[in-house]
Amino acid sequence: MLFRSHARAEFVIDTLMPWYASYYATWLDYAAAAPGRVLMLRYGDFKRDSGEALQAVLAHSGFDVAEEMCELAVAAAWHRRDENRFNKGEEGRGQSRLTPAQRQRIEHFLIDLYGLEAWRAELLPQS
Repeated sequence: MLFRSHARAEFVIDTLMPWYASYYATWLDYAAAAPGRVLMLRYGDFKRDSGEALQAVLAHSGFDVAEEMCELAVAAAWHRRDENRFNKGEEGRGQSRLTPAQRQRIEHFLIDLYGLEAWRAELLPQS
């Protein structure tokens, strides 16, 4: 379970959501102002094709590496992935652990306060 108590979920929403919404909105503004400087990579992109995603990151950073080499690098590191992460990496798992009222408060931060309506589908996936 993501949150052991309703109070913990409320605390996370109250303390982290304002920061997260601001951080996300700031990066989106920067990406719009300087599109060549920011690479938008989603977790789903990496899950769908890890080698391609790694190649995109490296290419954006100025490294010309064949996708085959990226796939080999991912394969070599993949068996150790659990040693270096806390998050389980499951898209959409938060929606099943939050109440409708909590999701509405999160939506308020993202959409009403920071104007991220264009990103609603990604930030607030529907079940």
